Amino acid sequence: AFLPNLALRQRPGLPESITNTTGAPVTTYYGATAPAGAAPPGNPTAVTGIDPFVNAYLTSDDSNNPLTQASSQIYIRQDSRFSLSYQINENVQIQLPVHVLNYEYGGEFANNQQRIDLEPGVDVTIAKAGALSNLDFKFGIIDNMTSSRLGLAFRAPQGYNGQVPYVLPYQPFQKGFAFKGTVGEGAFGSTDFEGSFTRVDNTLLDTQPGNIDPSQYGVTGINGYLLPFVPNQGGFNQAGAAGALTTNTFNAGSGSLTQVYLGAKAVNGSVYVSYYNGATFNANGVQTGGPAAALPAITYNDTYNAVVFGSPLPAGSVVSLTYRGLNETNDTAFERYMIRGRLNQKFKGYAGAEIGVTFNRVFDFDDTITTGSGATGLTAVNHNAADGFGLVSDTVLGLDFQAPLPFNVYGPDSRPVVFGEFADSKFTADYHNVPAVGDTAGIVGVRFKVKKVELSAQYQTVGSNFFSGAPFRFYGNAPPLFASYKGGFFPDFFGFANDVGINQQYDGQFTHVGLASNVTGNPNLTFAYPAFNPLKATGPQYYSAFAPNSRGESVAANAPVRIGDLNLTARASYQHLEEIRPNSFATQTFGPQVASNRPLNYDTYTLGTTFALPVFGQNANVGLTGAYESIKRLDATPFQYNPINPSTQAADTTAFAAANTAFPTGPFGAGSGVSFYPNYVNMRHITIAANASLPVTKNFNLTGSYSTQRYGGAYGTTLTQNISERKDYYTGGVTYNIPKSNSSLSFLAKHYGYADDVVPNFNFSQNRQDVNFTIRF
Repeated sequence: AFLPNLALRQRPGLPESITNTTGAPVTTYYGATAPAGAAPPGNPTAVTGIDPFVNAYLTSDDSNNPLTQASSQIYIRQDSRFSLSYQINENVQIQLPVHVLNYEYGGEFANNQQRIDLEPGVDVTIAKAGALSNLDFKFGIIDNMTSSRLGLAFRAPQGYNGQVPYVLPYQPFQKGFAFKGTVGEGAFGSTDFEGSFTRVDNTLLDTQPGNIDPSQYGVTGINGYLLPFVPNQGGFNQAGAAGALTTNTFNAGSGSLTQVYLGAKAVNGSVYVSYYNGATFNANGVQTGGPAAALPAITYNDTYNAVVFGSPLPAGSVVSLTYRGLNETNDTAFERYMIRGRLNQKFKGYAGAEIGVTFNRVFDFDDTITTGSGATGLTAVNHNAADGFGLVSDTVLGLDFQAPLPFNVYGPDSRPVVFGEFADSKFTADYHNVPAVGDTAGIVGVRFKVKKVELSAQYQTVGSNFFSGAPFRFYGNAPPLFASYKGGFFPDFFGFANDVGINQQYDGQFTHVGLASNVTGNPNLTFAYPAFNPLKATGPQYYSAFAPNSRGESVAANAPVRIGDLNLTARASYQHLEEIRPNSFATQTFGPQVASNRPLNYDTYTLGTTFALPVFGQNANVGLTGAYESIKRLDATPFQYNPINPSTQAADTTAFAAANTAFPTGPFGAGSGVSFYPNYVNMRHITIAANASLPVTKNFNLTGSYSTQRYGGAYGTTLTQNISERKDYYTGGVTYNIPKSNSSLSFLAKHYGYADDVVPNFNFSQNRQDVNFTIRF
């Protein structure tokens, strides 16, 4: 199999901006400088770029996944896969799969293959070996892992695929060794087994795209904000003060000396001759002592870490070279591995009954060896990475099952199937210093049919400390708007909130007493920020389909529906989740003094249908979906409000001082008289989507889609609506399947727009065009 793809993408966009109406320059909490603009009622002409954390979600497509955000560039990319296969006999086959990914824009190929990723592997399959069958031994990229039954204990990573090339997944495939197979049916039935030992890339979310060393580009060469990034494992580090110097002394001996190699990696520009045949010199080449001597001419070669003398030093010469040296390491981050195994038992004489066991352990490795004990004990750490995170240790054991019940609910083929999964975890993000915390999780449910209607229901409860995987981390500093978050997983984006309304109230209290305040026009204090739903979880190494600290039920139904001559497949679902232990974002941001005892609730309703519609003698396949979801914590406990500065994670000192001076008494004592409700959440999200495909001819297809999303409500500031925004996204495409081949050529045009009724500075519109040429042999 050989699959090359060529994609051309152009994604121009209208720049968003933040206005500054304070009349003075403002350095925003995210480091941008907003020059002085005209104060109201003048024209605020001074603008600056928006927070990159906000922009990552703002410029994402209708999936709201920040991985889809991209700059306005033209990309020419190629995603090729091929496999050499050798059939030894009818029972044994060896495959050598190779995946080659190249990602370029606007120029010749980069040096040193910086933007080419080559991933070879070995795959051996054995159809039958005694009582064993379907044996598969795999080395390289392990892309055939099996999830636990419901994905509670372990959800297998999803990475590249032929249908959606170039997409950077949050959970990349692992690399290492894996095996799987089946033990043939015995007295109790058959057993499927699999196991693996893999290296897990320490994938970080990039928050410093402007500082990435070009040699560290990932497989696609993107250095975008919040995109997954894996740093190099080998590198340099500085130990001690910046001015700490290293000196190496060399003796020419009986021959001349033309070149020497330094004992440590030197910082380019710091190397100088400090001693030569009794004479001493400073870093400026000025002699500071000893007999008069000419300073030897040198050239430092950074590539070889060598010093070349302009004229060979004569026999017997002694020279000292001083420089700022760097230490080198092969472990810039702790090595991370996963041991995983799964057994699934099918029972003889009980069709459909299965019991599965899943074990996975993620651990960081620093090669610590301890000998002896007490005063004579010795501990040696052979691979100690100076990454400052600590060593992760997470062990999960899960048990899952399904069992058909021996009766029909209503009519034939309506036997209910009970299913469930239970898991226990033991996790610490720093096992040398922080004790591991354990917790349990469980899901139980039933599915059955009533005539042709498929019904299912399940209930989940996932402990507050249950964890499967490793915590997400940033490659760089945490975004100021998210720096207070202390969770181990990345919560699900749920729209943009803002503090415009509460800041207008704050300014208004000054106006009422004849004073001036303009925090509303200060981009460092008035801003939009992503709102998150912590009852949904994701992350680069988060391996569970369920979020910790959640419980609730979900139901779903699928049914064929006939309206006249039109046959439809209808589906409906409902889910309710709530926190087991109240854990408000406000508590993490403002401290325990604003803790809430009200759990957050999440509800979602979904309706959808698919059907075929006759159009011009062909059947157009149509899909329609509508969803309503909400998150609520109706805690109306009031607190005194002062504008928050995200750069300090505290009240703005200037505004705080002004309020204390202007209002010596008030409902909260001295300072601001404005109330805010940091724990009050009442936010909704409505999605309506439609898609259609029409085969005009045998090889010519038209596709189109449209989706609109509406956000509204209140999030953590006032009790009234302060959120009103929408996303619109529609596409149109043409696909031509080349006759007598497995190849195709497709053109796809997309338009995306975002409009905010409260913060119109963020209004955004962009277009994107894709050309994909796919060849399969």
